[in-house]
Amino acid sequence: MGPKRDWKDARAKVEAEEACRVCKVGGKLEAAHTVGRKFDRPKEGKKELWVDPLSVVPLCPECHRAFDSRELCIIHVLETDEQVRAVADLGSIETARRHLGGEL
Repeated sequence: MGPKRDWKDARAKVEAEEACRVCKVGGKLEAAHTVGRKFDRPKEGKKELWVDPLSVVPLCPECHRAFDSRELCIIHVLETDEQVRAVADLGSIETARRHLGGEL
């Protein structure tokens, strides 16, 4: 089991959107990390890792599995600030494009 994470803000984002970004299906949604959990960082003065809402998108379980398996591109559903976060985390536009499966 990995480090404890604060999902509160990320879950609030997912719940507010109410549908999978890719297939638009509502219901049980998952907060899918766009570039991976390794970029979660603690907030100032905290020990647990904070999941930044800009680093997750709401996906249904099927789309989440497909994205994690690299069978699904999500670049076309990312908002600009989410793309910027992915580039900042991964260090370059090219790396982000490869990781997310398409063109930025």
